[in-house]
Amino acid sequence: MLIESLMMQARANTTHWLDSARPPKRLPLEILPVRVETAIVGAGIAGISVACELVKRGGDPAGLLLIDGAAPGHGASGRNGGFVLTYPGTIMNDWLEKYGEHFVAQLMEKNRRNRELVRDTVERFAVPCQRGGSYYIAGHADEEDWLRASAEFLGRDPESDATLVPPPPHSPHQRQALFVRNDFGVHSGEYLNRRLDECEAQYVTDCAITACKAEGTGVVLITTRGLVHAERVIFAANVHLPLLNEFFARTIPITPRRNQVMMLRPANAADRIWGDAIYYANEGYEYWRQFPDGRILLGGLRNRDAEGEARIELGANNHILEIMEHEFVPKLTLGAPFEIERVWSGVMGFTPDEIPVCGILPETDGRIAYLGGFSGYGVGLHRVVVETLVDSLGKKDPDPLFSPDRIRQI
Repeated sequence: MLIESLMMQARANTTHWLDSARPPKRLPLEILPVRVETAIVGAGIAGISVACELVKRGGDPAGLLLIDGAAPGHGASGRNGGFVLTYPGTIMNDWLEKYGEHFVAQLMEKNRRNRELVRDTVERFAVPCQRGGSYYIAGHADEEDWLRASAEFLGRDPESDATLVPPPPHSPHQRQALFVRNDFGVHSGEYLNRRLDECEAQYVTDCAITACKAEGTGVVLITTRGLVHAERVIFAANVHLPLLNEFFARTIPITPRRNQVMMLRPANAADRIWGDAIYYANEGYEYWRQFPDGRILLGGLRNRDAEGEARIELGANNHILEIMEHEFVPKLTLGAPFEIERVWSGVMGFTPDEIPVCGILPETDGRIAYLGGFSGYGVGLHRVVVETLVDSLGKKDPDPLFSPDRIRQI
């Protein structure tokens, strides 16, 4: 069974974030509950934030159950760069062309709200973070033009903290950059585990979903550990959504894109040449940050083997890792020797326009809801997508920004 084998891969392919975070205060349940009020499928930052939002709005934590095929954070949430980004670079120009300035301005406002919500959690729980802003660095002449257009659009917004600047002196690309002053890098594992503590929901691990059926006034989940009867089910499984319900495979195209990530210690670690900023460049295909102890986390380069990385399975892409080691890393270490400490991979779920989706499954009377397709911006958008989804559960008119209807209109 594909979904079960994918979860086994996630368990085996661990990461810096997962290994260095303080564990959750509560252990997973050993026995799968038979009946719950709300079952949330996927215990990443989106699913856990759904639980937090429901509790915030008066829900009983005892009525919530987080179900994960591996363990909390073992999907994309624990395999990323930990970038809390607001204005996602050159893709903004595609959005302006497709949807217009009003839509994009609303999306950027949501982006900023998400950043403040994450910042509040970071401060309340003392989650390690680096507050040096973000640099989106153009990798070629066309991209430089796109960044100028983005900066011009953002410059008309008095709330924007984005400016066009020269590249950092050691940048692999010596073209202009979009600098966003209040963006920051977060410890992904710590952030996720503290949110899990905050929601106080019960959770189960190593429990893959094999089927979901709306029955009577509720929903039945068929899992590898037994049946769960819930009044409502919320799928927060991102790239795995098409594997869990035929509706997603049929109507919401969410495609997998795998990323390779590397952690290394350069001989000049004490110099910390990259400071506390977070960096991404060349249409987002390259990203890196340097930790206070001098180690560098870097990832991406999937454009160097797009076909090989268009897969849902975790695993090393040796071709890309060799390019990282011999071409990309020497640029980041300024030629200094380095020691590779570990590598891992993660799989992101992309929508056609790289904006997440959320909503209610048709003909389920609100009993089955979903969110996903974060397209590499999960840390930067998850909280506001969750707010939008929970609004729709409350019978309010949901914000159309994250509706899948916009994809069908492209």
